[in-house]
Amino acid sequence: MIKLVLCGNPLSNQSIYKVACSGKMPRLYMDKKGKERKLDYQWQISKQYHGVVIKYDVEMDIKLFFGNKRRVDYDNFGKIVTDSLMEQVIIDDSQIKKAHIIMGYDKENPRIELIIKKHETK
Repeated sequence: MIKLVLCGNPLSNQSIYKVACSGKMPRLYMDKKGKERKLDYQWQISKQYHGVVIKYDVEMDIKLFFGNKRRVDYDNFGKIVTDSLMEQVIIDDSQIKKAHIIMGYDKENPRIELIIKKHETK
């Protein structure tokens, strides 16, 4: 089991991913704020996890603690977190077979808490 804490107010996909059109094809890209946060998360992960990259399927408990009480959709917060784990903890986010998401409020200490463990097939 791996436990990680990523400090900072969780950012939604909508606030860091933008769409650009070149010709008829829209293209999704991460803006500067998103790139900075992803690098920060990767740095925080590298300070906490010193194991080998996991090759098996995993389950995750994701606890999102926001610095304010605004209403948010749980499904807008996973991409940057799972992308930050890739190549440091897991090979690819397709290894995540099950995820539990809990949302809470902590004005003094907004953060994301992760527990990663092997996915047991039944």
